[in-house]
Amino acid sequence: MLREGVQPSHGAFVGILLACAHAGLVDKGLEYYESMEKVYGLKPEMKHYGCVADLLSRSGNLQRAFEFIKEMPVTPDVVVWRILLSASQVHGNISLAEIATKKLLELDSSNSGKYVLSSNTYAGSNRREDAIKMRELMEQSNVQKPSDGIAKWALV
Repeated sequence: MLREGVQPSHGAFVGILLACAHAGLVDKGLEYYESMEKVYGLKPEMKHYGCVADLLSRSGNLQRAFEFIKEMPVTPDVVVWRILLSASQVHGNISLAEIATKKLLELDSSNSGKYVLSSNTYAGSNRREDAIKMRELMEQSNVQKPSDGIAKWALV
């Protein structure tokens, strides 16, 4: 792209950052992220912040991801907190999972995914009582776990 004289776009950087996240190229991904504004004059958007949070979280750098999220110049959205929650479950970091769950519930308490993921995180860490409490909170909030979620997406 650069060899052809084409300047990267916001969309190109999303693709690059996601590729780095999936390939485990943390340092390279951070380099690209830093170059967006410094080299190409592109101000990062929420989708880029989410990609960096994913880049750091996937690699197990959860504390670094959390610090990045806290320092974002915009308010983190549901996607960013869900990234941290999911990675916290995978890597067994209950304290960050609890923080991410709290933030998710503040932003949107109507989606069952955060309750289920949080409950599963507790259950996987032998914190059955907390898992049960999370399921009860989900029921009290009248949030239903969709039974046909996969089928709905298959139709799209």
